[in-house]
Amino acid sequence: MAPTTPSALASVEINNTTFVFYVNSQRNIGYLEGPAAAAEINQQTKYTQHQVLVDGAPVEVVKGFKHLGAIAYKDLLTRTKKRGSTYLRVYYVAENPKDSDDNILREIASEDLGKTWFSGVLGAKNGVIYSVLQGSGINAVVLPGIVDNTNELRVYFTIKNEQCLAVTWMPLSVESKGHENDWNIASRLRSIDEPW
Repeated sequence: MAPTTPSALASVEINNTTFVFYVNSQRNIGYLEGPAAAAEINQQTKYTQHQVLVDGAPVEVVKGFKHLGAIAYKDLLTRTKKRGSTYLRVYYVAENPKDSDDNILREIASEDLGKTWFSGVLGAKNGVIYSVLQGSGINAVVLPGIVDNTNELRVYFTIKNEQCLAVTWMPLSVESKGHENDWNIASRLRSIDEPW
């Protein structure tokens, strides 16, 4: 059998380390860990391969939905962890556990540079659920100090029910204590029915 090419590449850099996330042929999320982007890359440059595991199990994306969004940041206003915690977050599409005919936006995260991973609130069993339209892309960004020095996570995708480009966001600040799992949505950024 011919080797398969990993798909859905998304890369981030933090703490002088580059993380290149991908989806393998079994539809599981993995990543390559390598030198900082500023480092010179040559034939001897090595990247270490890792599989993302949550509770000991691989993280699977929906068939035909090999899209990823990834962000990395230091949370200088952390509410529950020590100040300056480093986060990796990856966004992908998974099957809705409540409805096998529905695909939802999911989040996995790491607070220790990929050593351990956990499911985020976005798409979790008792968390916030957004249905994703087949063929949607995903992109994510962390925006520092948007309003009142509050950092925000933003994830862009095409929402299924409204068939529009959407953005969901969550504040990251001391002021948002008690609301750290509050994902908001603007679901009508642009209709997909119009020519692009």
